[in-house]
Amino acid sequence: MTLAQTVIMIAIGSLLIQPVSGKNIWVTFGVGSILVLTLIVIENS
Repeated sequence: MTLAQTVIMIAIGSLLIQPVSGKNIWVTFGVGSILVLTLIVIENS
């Protein structure tokens, strides 16, 4: 695992720990999607 992959995986883990409630649910999904897409781009390059 590269350093970038490790950082993104930790960020995703931190995001999942936060409570998903109220208005923040869409922000959480948005940020999570961006992190996952970034990881996919790093994997394919």
